[in-house]
Amino acid sequence: MIVLCLFELILELNIDLLMDMCLRLNGSYHKIVKGYNSHDGYYNLSEIVLGLKQIVENAYDVILPNLQHWFVNRIDIAICFDLENQKNVLGYLNNLSLCSYPRRQLKNYGDFGGTGIYYAGSSTTLKVYNKYAEFKKHDINKFKNTSFDLINYLTVIQGFIRFEVEIKKKKLVNLYDKKYIRVRNICYNELRNIWSDEFMKLLKMYDSDLKVVRSKEEVEKRLNTLFDTRKANRLYSFYLSLVVDGINLVKARTSHNVYYTNVRDLKKAGVDFSQMLDINYENIVDFNPFEFKEVI
Repeated sequence: MIVLCLFELILELNIDLLMDMCLRLNGSYHKIVKGYNSHDGYYNLSEIVLGLKQIVENAYDVILPNLQHWFVNRIDIAICFDLENQKNVLGYLNNLSLCSYPRRQLKNYGDFGGTGIYYAGSSTTLKVYNKYAEFKKHDINKFKNTSFDLINYLTVIQGFIRFEVEIKKKKLVNLYDKKYIRVRNICYNELRNIWSDEFMKLLKMYDSDLKVVRSKEEVEKRLNTLFDTRKANRLYSFYLSLVVDGINLVKARTSHNVYYTNVRDLKKAGVDFSQMLDINYENIVDFNPFEFKEVI
């Protein structure tokens, strides 16, 4: 669902000269209308803008230009999944936070009670966090002294985990090959594809094998299925070294050819070797965001 947009309202005159003379609207239409944005969201950007336009017009007694004059500067798309309970959410986030990822620096999401992770990039920013903890920290007080069934809502979102991509102007310009992107030209499926591509890269999951094995037992079984016993044992020993000693140490003490050959074979086997020793192999949550259904 589309959860937050930064729009620029620019009159149809000289756009280049008027970029510093535009109305900017920043906010979550979903939250404005329903008070929460965990599920039951909106997917049509044009409808969101029209609804937001009407809210602003009613609140300030003004008339705003029609849809063709609206441009997008940034847009967020989020998808929530239900892991059933907080234990699963916390376990998944804990293990995910212990993995290392190339070209992106991981940060803990302190604002969400320490139960989320954050990866900033120049064209996108990725966030994975505990929706229940985020709501309790930022939104729960808004519902005091209202008729909203808060107890039931908190029960519903107990196991919700949220995968969110902030799509920045740089990414939008690259996608549409235009400096200014009109709201009416944006398709949800194109945003969803960005979401999939960004998290696919982040989670090191591949189109050819989305089932990435993680536990030691799964790794050993997978390698013995794909390779002869001698090669499987060699790769399994190499994998255990990566988990126990870390990639940097193993890379330093292994010859260049051997290291990259083993890494290549592990990737082909769909083995995720990014975990560190602290990952709890007894509490691996059976969850893949590319196979789970979105909470709607």
